Amino acid sequence: MNDSQVTPKNTLRCVQCHEPLLRQGATMCCANAHTYPLADGIIPILLDQRGNCSHYAGQIEYFTNEFKNYGGYRLDPWMRKYVDAAMQHFGPPHAGATAVDIGAASGYITIELARAGWHVIALDLTPASMVSLVQSARQQGLLERITPVIASAMDLPIADASIDAIVGNAVIEHLPDDDKFTAELARVAKPGARGLLVAPIKLKYVWPWLWPVNYYHDRRIGHLRRYDRATFAALLARHGFSVDQAQYSGHFVKVAGTLGQMLLGTHRYDEWLERCDRRGAQRAFGSSNLTVTFHKLSRGAII
Repeated sequence: MNDSQVTPKNTLRCVQCHEPLLRQGATMCCANAHTYPLADGIIPILLDQRGNCSHYAGQIEYFTNEFKNYGGYRLDPWMRKYVDAAMQHFGPPHAGATAVDIGAASGYITIELARAGWHVIALDLTPASMVSLVQSARQQGLLERITPVIASAMDLPIADASIDAIVGNAVIEHLPDDDKFTAELARVAKPGARGLLVAPIKLKYVWPWLWPVNYYHDRRIGHLRRYDRATFAALLARHGFSVDQAQYSGHFVKVAGTLGQMLLGTHRYDEWLERCDRRGAQRAFGSSNLTVTFHKLSRGAII
């Protein structure tokens, strides 16, 4: 792999001093001699070792175990829903357009954005997910458009005002400080940059008999909070973003149908369940997840 694939347009930055990074043999290094290793020979591990990552230890273990049985790249109907939402909001990429997929996990959004012509910085804290993403991207012939990075969403190793599009699918609820995370998004986003965030919805919108299941799931997977449109709007506005649209998914029919299919060992009705779920896209009550699209205001704009 050549250097341009590791550091596209020199957008990666040292998390200790924020100087540009260059590849030197089996490491990445900045002008101040801060050095970072490469996982799998090509994935920079851009973590500030002075920080405390103990909060993430359980989540890294959880997602590492998930990827042990990952069967290779696929785009299931529920995944395509988020890809379509991102594509529609971002529009076609201009020459040199760069997106960042934060908490990229298996990388299906990364891969589909790359297929559409974006250059994508795919960022995740779990090494196993990044290794799997690289394998999938290579199989799809898209690796040259993707920069995989192991890093924290709280300290994005990305240059200021260098990003045209942001994806944060099921990541913000895991972070100890969502205000700091949103400030990082504002730092790396260009004026006019567009974004998409997905998070679990506040329990007051969930059917009460499902509260125990959701509470258990939150604790098991490391969710620290839930959101609604007003929460997202206030959080994003503090950092110069404006919400464009909110959509809701994971309504009861979808959840019940998915569980039923799991018991039967089939995916026969996946498409039908997604069509049913889309009918409630504007209905908050009874949903499980909230997707918001937003954009960064131009400098000096009044919210």
